Amino acid sequence: MKKNISRFKALLCPLLHSQADTWGGLEKVQGGARAEEMATNTPDNFKTSITTAGRIAILFLIALMFAPALCPRLLAFDDHNPIGATGAFEGVITTGCAYNVLNHNATRHIDDIVVPGAVGKYGLKMTRYYNSRSTRVGSLMGAGWSHEYMWANSSDKVEYPNGNVWDSHCTGDWGLGGPLGVSDWPTTWNGYPAFRLADGGTVVFGGVLMNGTTYYSVPTQIIDPYGQTTTITYYANTLRIYRVTEPGGRYLQFIYSPVNGVTMLSEVDAYDRVGGSQIDSVVYNYASKTTGGNIVTSANCLTQVDYTLGTTHAYYTYQEDNSPENPSPPCPCPLKLLPLLRTCQDVRYNGPMRQICYDYQGSGPHGAITAERYSINGSTNGSQVSWIDPPAPSAPLEHLITPH
Repeated sequence: MKKNISRFKALLCPLLHSQADTWGGLEKVQGGARAEEMATNTPDNFKTSITTAGRIAILFLIALMFAPALCPRLLAFDDHNPIGATGAFEGVITTGCAYNVLNHNATRHIDDIVVPGAVGKYGLKMTRYYNSRSTRVGSLMGAGWSHEYMWANSSDKVEYPNGNVWDSHCTGDWGLGGPLGVSDWPTTWNGYPAFRLADGGTVVFGGVLMNGTTYYSVPTQIIDPYGQTTTITYYANTLRIYRVTEPGGRYLQFIYSPVNGVTMLSEVDAYDRVGGSQIDSVVYNYASKTTGGNIVTSANCLTQVDYTLGTTHAYYTYQEDNSPENPSPPCPCPLKLLPLLRTCQDVRYNGPMRQICYDYQGSGPHGAITAERYSINGSTNGSQVSWIDPPAPSAPLEHLITPH
């Protein structure tokens, strides 16, 4: 499915740049002929003005819908949306997997573990999220990946596990309280920092003690709209999750291992109760992949997922970062930071394409995709099933990198 809006460009860009003549059209008339005509035919011209004004208003609304893609310089050079470059705020195409039509962020989510019978609206599950435009360095799951309980809180920003970002700077210049169209907001809960969700749930950042300092940047409780509380605990003196326990006592146990000198999430086990039986398990395997850059040369990437007792597997391959590298001033200076997911073989992906290949925009914003392809056992030359035209904006220089 091709999303091609470039054919409207010839019409809409001149429309937005033109100075509309409120009496009769989009082109100015030289001299006084129009004034003389107006004086001799006032009633007709009044009707014409009303009709024309309506036509201009309709054309302006149509143009405004397409303007960010066709004439980005008119509104902003930035291709971010109100909830970050990896957030799903505008239209999301799901022909192959899923990608955002504005910022070209490819997304993928896989339920590795879903615990049956869990209490509460949110249940208990180990869900992985991939966002191609994520620039989170040092993720415990490798380049681009996060999981269901990886919330992050700072003084002016909350990062969701799925890639959304609530950032007060998005509207701070307008004196508004948060991103437009977003119904979540920061709050407090029993004196602790918290984040109120649109459905009535709350994420509580209750503080984790590490080496004598209390950090309020990670979640300690997730309370659903009905008051059912899921508790998150951490390994001593770390910000690494130890256990996630739902109200009925079922829990996920998180296990970590060093990979190329970096601590990574290596296994998650599900139990039916404390001291009870293990009911499910997932193991994560990583390998070092090159970024293509000279500053950051490699990063750990998730390459294989082993499900219960190693009976089924998921496989992933990667390519070098598509971002340009310009470490010298003037800055901001884009760098090749992270490899990008190239192919997927997902046995537990609940979507139209368990096997898929991504194409990325050369020298574009980090992780901006241009197409999705059929892939068989990791192939990269399959037929395109969906693509984006035109590509993501790549100028000016400072917007080649993403702050989220």
